[in-house]
Amino acid sequence: MSRILIAALVVALAGLAGRALAATDPATSAVAPSAAVENADVTGTWALTVETSAGTGTPTLILEQAGGDLSGTYKGRFGDQVVTGTIAGNAIRFAFTVSGPMGSADVAYSGTVEGDTMSGTMQMGAQAGGRFTGRRQ
Repeated sequence: MSRILIAALVVALAGLAGRALAATDPATSAVAPSAAVENADVTGTWALTVETSAGTGTPTLILEQAGGDLSGTYKGRFGDQVVTGTIAGNAIRFAFTVSGPMGSADVAYSGTVEGDTMSGTMQMGAQAGGRFTGRRQ
């Protein structure tokens, strides 16, 4: 009788241990994965204000969005430039290259989008940098 009772206890404990392991093992757990963060919608025309040590500019940025990829046009002090970039959640990055008599430089913007506004920093080559804000038109 005691052997049967011991065997029943072993089977019961093994079953409980198996359930406990399944609850803590990510491979077998029924916990739902976290939801993916949705990208902000930045499609449209944006009026930017860019402040650098060289002064303030007010370029226009026209963006198109396909998932997390951005493309468009920058119109401002550097003429019309082709823009490429990304949006991940509300983190935006876009850039273009300007060319002139003294060579070319990459201009990169990095910031955060909140609805119809954005703000962040910009860097022009290894030299100048500044801050920017933007409002969707």
